[in-house]
Parts: sequence; structure tokens; C-alpha cells
Amino acid sequence: MTSQILLSFLLHVYLGSNFVTSQYMQQPTVITVSPQGGIEGPPGREYEIKCRASWYRTPPEVEWTFNGRRIFDGNKYVIDIEQTQLEDATISSLFIQNARPMDSGRYGCRMQAPAFGLASTTFKVFPQPILMPSPHQVIDRDANMTLRCPARGNFGGNLFWIKDNIVIGGQAGVYDPNRDRIPDYWVVDNERMVIINANIQNAGVYRCQYRYFFHGRHQNVAEIINVNSPVELVTAPLIRWQELPNGGPLRLECKARGFPRPRIAWTYSNFTFESGGYMDKNVSIVTSPQSQTIVTSVLSVRHMPDKFNVARFNCSGQNSVSRASKLIMVVNMGTSGQVPNRGPNTGTSTGAACVGTSSSLILVAFGTSCILIKSLWDTR
Repeated sequence: MTSQILLSFLLHVYLGSNFVTSQYMQQPTVITVSPQGGIEGPPGREYEIKCRASWYRTPPEVEWTFNGRRIFDGNKYVIDIEQTQLEDATISSLFIQNARPMDSGRYGCRMQAPAFGLASTTFKVFPQPILMPSPHQVIDRDANMTLRCPARGNFGGNLFWIKDNIVIGGQAGVYDPNRDRIPDYWVVDNERMVIINANIQNAGVYRCQYRYFFHGRHQNVAEIINVNSPVELVTAPLIRWQELPNGGPLRLECKARGFPRPRIAWTYSNFTFESGGYMDKNVSIVTSPQSQTIVTSVLSVRHMPDKFNVARFNCSGQNSVSRASKLIMVVNMGTSGQVPNRGPNTGTSTGAACVGTSSSLILVAFGTSCILIKSLWDTR
């Protein structure tokens, strides 16, 4: 029993002394600088960095460094040192006078021997604000899209949003530039704007412009954000030859929407014609841009053969975001009396439509479409 009591006593003494020692040794050195996240700002101003240092609860001597080299009190730097009321820590302030870009770097507060410890922070002087815009965006139809354009440099300016040289706004709030009583944009704060239910109408070139006052005058910096849109095609998938006035000429229209504005090409008989104004004796293509997001191309065929079943034309549009294509079928009901089968939603021919050959025609089934190899039209 006596041995158990003695063992318990010794264990409590050991654990107690170990706890005191660990508490004493846990934080022998405490040194911090503020602001810890660094300082950014324009030139010509005075900036302050603070340091608090404690060595075993006593106020140590401290010194300041710039990029690892000691700096001293003088014309460029003013160093102020004080001790806390309980004299358990040293508090020092470093003032950087008339700051210039060359003063940018890492500033440290270091304890002098026998104490040791170092804390540092970054300091950067910007000759002018630096904008950091979002990368170019692609519209996800009917979803909100957030554009960001934070300004570095702490110049205290205001950010304005501009689309296609039309000012949207700068103050926080909801904006309706086209005045249709449906909000189009929400400026959240001085660096973010939300495009509400984005669609192709919102595609274009956005400019975030930062306006600030410096050196006695208003100044501006700006950056560009492209809001792109995938290609969308609008065509008539099926044309009946008998419904054309006087049996022709054949006129096919293809409208492409997207940003950047798409390029249109027509394909038939495995041959592609760009839409930049192609013309020969029987076929012409005229393309007309209607806006920065819409272009219309018209393919005209002056003369069609007396007898044919189906003529197949393909319109394709492409920009830097995507590519799309649609098949247009011209059907002569007077020849076969039946319309060839078309694939679901696409207007492309199925394998069942690939029937019939002649000396001037070869049709090849390829997947769910028919490729016309030798002739523009299917004749019997």
C-alpha cells in the first residue's frame, strides 16, 4: 500500500513538472508583423508596418530588414520603438516615406541576439492600378455568368462596365440597358458583375474600366473580356420543288448566330464552297453580316434538271467556340411521290433514302446521312 502511494506521488510530481515545463517552453518566442497579408498601394504615400516581439516574456531588441538586409532610421525609413506597459514585449513601427516602386519587396522584423525570431510581410508599390479580368467566357444559355475585374494597387477608384461601347453601370445594383423591363445585369460590387440568364444577346466585347484620381487628375485603365457564344444555325430543313414559283430558281437561306460571328460554308457533292461571294454560271453564294453575332448566307441555283428526286445541301457555321451544320433537302414530289426519310431532329437522311443510281449519280450511305458523290441531284 505504501509503495502504491509513493508511486502515485512520484507520477504526479513528474507530470506536473513536465506540464509546467511544456507551458513555459511552448512559446518562448512570439513575433508578428502586421498587416500579415502584405501592403499594396500607389506611389508617393507613407506606409506603416508594425512588429510585436516577445522573448520568454521579456522585450527583446529588434531590427528591420529589407529583402534580408538591415535598414536603419533615416530619410527613407523612420523606425519607432516602444515597450508594452508590462514590459513583456517590444512594439516597433517601420514607416516607409514617399514610397516608390523600387521600395517594393519583403520587409522583416528580426530579434537581436541572444533572442532569435523573424517575421516578415510583403510590400508592393504600383505605378498605376493593375486590373485582373476574368478569362474569356462562353455563354451557357439561360444560366447566370459572373465577370470579375479586381483592381490591384489600392488606388480607391471605381469600376465601370461597358459592352460594345455602351455603358452598363458602375454602382452596385441591377441594370436594364435595353429598357425592356427585364434586368440584364447585376453589378455586385467594385469588381464583379453578373449577366442574368445569359443568352446570345449578351455575347460581345465587355470592357471593365477603372477610374481613379491621382496626381491631381482623373485617370483610367481598362481591360477586355470577350463573352463568346456557340454557333446556332437556322434553316428550312425541307423544301418542296413544286412550291417554288415557276419551278425555280432555287434559293436556300442559312442564318448563323454566334460570337465571334460565324463563317458559313455550303457543301454538296463532297465539295465545299466558302460563303464569301462564290459565283459560277449556275450557282452563286451571297453572304451578308447583319450584326456582330448574326450572318445570313443565300445559295442560289439558277437551273435544276428536268427530273430529280432529291438534292441535298449542307450548311455549316464555325467560329472559335464551336461548329454546327444542318442538311437542307430539296424534294421533287412530282418524280417519286414520296419524301425520303430524315433522321430525328437533324434533317439528315437515313440509309433508307440512299436508293437508286444512274449514270450521273452515285449515293453512298455514311452513318445516318447520304453523301452525294458525282451529282448535285438524284435523278431517275
